[in-house]
Amino acid sequence: MTDWSSRDLDAAVAGAQVLHFFSSPVCKFLWPDGEALNRELKQVILRRMRESPGVVKTNRGGWQSKADLHTWPDACVQTFVARSHALVRELVRRTVPGATPAHLSGWEMVAWANVNQKGAFNTAHDHHGYGTIWSSFYYVDPGGSEGKSVISGFTKFQDRSGTPKEIVHNPDPFEREVTITPQSGLMVLFPSTLYHYVEPYQGDRERITIAFNMKHPGFTIPVYPGMEEEGWWWKNFRGIMVLPAKAQEKLYALSIVPGEFFARGLPRTLRPGAWGVHLKAALEHATAKASARTDAKRASPR
Repeated sequence: MTDWSSRDLDAAVAGAQVLHFFSSPVCKFLWPDGEALNRELKQVILRRMRESPGVVKTNRGGWQSKADLHTWPDACVQTFVARSHALVRELVRRTVPGATPAHLSGWEMVAWANVNQKGAFNTAHDHHGYGTIWSSFYYVDPGGSEGKSVISGFTKFQDRSGTPKEIVHNPDPFEREVTITPQSGLMVLFPSTLYHYVEPYQGDRERITIAFNMKHPGFTIPVYPGMEEEGWWWKNFRGIMVLPAKAQEKLYALSIVPGEFFARGLPRTLRPGAWGVHLKAALEHATAKASARTDAKRASPR
């Protein structure tokens, strides 16, 4: 066996190949005539917000509609739906060699609106599940303050590839996150498995977006053993040591339910169903705030 010096070893490996596996295609498109459409979309979304307490998913604060925006009858919404399908078709053409009409048609859409006021944000999440293939967000109004550019509420994609990151020159392990600067009329399409979050928004005007998912029977996202999504019981009760923290969080959530209940306009009807929806929204917002409070405590230095 040859006794190689360090210099010989370095010279020997100089011809090694470095391959890049599994890149993620992300499609950005700024609709050139979106100003008039966005004015109409904003009116429709804000009207819906006044009529509904919304739902709580990854949003912490703010308002999120039910995932039925694609069915709203307003002409501006249906124009948005048509444009969304057009961009998905273009992305398929770019990513599927020899794409056929079977690849381009048959897409099913689920969409919802988001309105973030000052302090609202979205926790890190992906849109994978229920057959979703591509996901997107669209900026109706990026928000901001009068006369000032948008400097908060940015959407960031996380690098969860597991690729090592040097911390000698830059100790920030999250340096490779990709930031999307909000811009009215900008539509971003990405694989539903990509994790992303929205930073706390600090503007005075509402930050309004539309998010949507697309699924198609001719596409799939491979799920290997061990990649299955964790169930609710595992997430919340995966060990006896989790119980005290969870109990404290739930008690705090219950304590702020009354405030959340009266923070929004009460239903103008005696129908029990409407009051039930209002109470459910208050519970969801209280639970989300309690969860965010726990996360903030956990992240704060001790």
